[in-house]
Amino acid sequence: MMLSPLQKYILLVCLNAKDFKINRAKLSTFYDNQKKKPQEKLMTKIITQSLERLINKELMIGYGMRTPHKWFIREIKLTRKGKEAAQKLLGEQKKLPFKNIKKQKILNSPVIARANLPAGRQAPGARRNLANSVASYGIATLRSQ
Repeated sequence: MMLSPLQKYILLVCLNAKDFKINRAKLSTFYDNQKKKPQEKLMTKIITQSLERLINKELMIGYGMRTPHKWFIREIKLTRKGKEAAQKLLGEQKKLPFKNIKKQKILNSPVIARANLPAGRQAPGARRNLANSVASYGIATLRSQ
């Protein structure tokens, strides 16, 4: 199931809450850690949209008022399906941004790929060439034969 970062945050906050019901005002803390924050009006609209989508996926129950045209959600609660999805999110590994793409390009280079072959299948002098090229980038040094 595809969930946005805000929806994942909502599920985890609800899972970690002591009370069964959570006030939606606590959800605005999602934007505290971001550098570029949306306007206050847009934040409430985005949070409302995410809550409605989680309710439609049957991951949450919303409590609030109903007018002829719109729901006003004040509190939310996880369903059993929502608890399972939140626990599954806790088990997923977080994606970490790559700091230096240059190292990644070097590790995927054909010289490094040749070094991963068994010693009998390498061309003569391949290990020396590899050691020189890797040492020049400062990644690691290999013993030359």
